[in-house]
Amino acid sequence: MDSSQLGHFGEELASQYLECVKGWRIIGKRVRFYRGEIDLIAEDFGEGLGGQVELRFVEVKCRRSTKFGGVVEGLTAQKLTRIWRAICEWRKTSGDFRSGKVWFVGVSLRSTSDVAGGYGLDHGTTEIEEWEVG
Repeated sequence: MDSSQLGHFGEELASQYLECVKGWRIIGKRVRFYRGEIDLIAEDFGEGLGGQVELRFVEVKCRRSTKFGGVVEGLTAQKLTRIWRAICEWRKTSGDFRSGKVWFVGVSLRSTSDVAGGYGLDHGTTEIEEWEVG
């Protein structure tokens, strides 16, 4: 599995996790602009939002090992700048200015030989709060 395939695999796992576990609805995948990209765009119908739907702009990082750092180390200031630029472009082109947050999902694969068999998910907000999931 090359790095592009690994990225798409991680985005698909993250998408399934956000829909099934968090109850979000994915409304965009791999949204690219000249100045940046957004891996996933979702609507959060969560409790505590007072019936409002908020947007989630999701950055996904997928790693096979920690040899070059964990998933959180992949979220750099430069990457966040590109994400914010892409969000501004998406808002302009879509006309959707609902409130939203940038969200981070890190996918850590436990085994490169059995990708479909075992994987772990870490997720947190861009404040780099991190939770172990599954």
